[in-house]
Amino acid sequence: MDKIKLDKISNFKIGKSIKGFYLCIHKNLKHTINGDEFLDIRLKDSSGFINAKIWNNINVFDVRFKVGDIVAVKGKVLEFKKVNFLNIGSIKKADKDIFNDYNINYNEIISSNISNDKYWKKIFLFIDTIKDKHLKNLITSIFKKNKTSIYALSSVYDESGMYEFFLEDIVSVARILIKFKNIYPNINFDLVISICMLCKIGLIHKDVKNRELGIHCLSWEIVKSELSLKKNFPEELSLQLQIIITNFNSEYAIKLIKSKEAFLSYYICTLVQKMNYYNKIEVNHMYNINK
Repeated sequence: MDKIKLDKISNFKIGKSIKGFYLCIHKNLKHTINGDEFLDIRLKDSSGFINAKIWNNINVFDVRFKVGDIVAVKGKVLEFKKVNFLNIGSIKKADKDIFNDYNINYNEIISSNISNDKYWKKIFLFIDTIKDKHLKNLITSIFKKNKTSIYALSSVYDESGMYEFFLEDIVSVARILIKFKNIYPNINFDLVISICMLCKIGLIHKDVKNRELGIHCLSWEIVKSELSLKKNFPEELSLQLQIIITNFNSEYAIKLIKSKEAFLSYYICTLVQKMNYYNKIEVNHMYNINK
């Protein structure tokens, strides 16, 4: 049988009715402000992600699939405050035989390489803007050595979006910082960009699930490990990285450092992450307000 054409998430247009196969990475039963049940879902394919909702026949559809399943979906793309979401009419776990019957590439569905590749290329364009050779080599080494682990983050659902939007957040932060360069010429933007790229690299640390150490302390462990391989890395620069990264979880601690670079990197990173989270909350609360 000829290979069927899948509707890629990146090609979703408002008002379009879609049929396709996607990986479910999040499913949660919620209630509107009026007490009505709905399923809040997160779907992905190789091209991107989308939030989705099921409002009708909740009990019927809820038992048909679970997180981690490839699901067959029918629905319509809608918009709320310029954020697309999928209004699902039908969903169920896709039978394994269907991939062979319709010549569907399983890896094409679960892979995130297409969207990740896009952000990866942009990140290295921003890395190229770093003039300090020590910082540039440090970041390049860490990212290239851990590319597989970094790509895997995009398939991890977290309410804050830290994992899922790791690469996207870095690109957003870097774009803002590039524009700030001409406004604040006395700030070491090489250091700021480096901190913003490294402060959450701890998400790929093998002990991240234990959380005995915070994400930022785990980030420093990864950075410190790489620094041990770098000869002639300036001690003062290493100390700056350590102090700022390990205190990145606390606004109060960042202020105590009394560093313009620490201050700027903290607030830019926090702003970008909160804006992504805000966009998700807007969609998730849509019917809480209107229904």
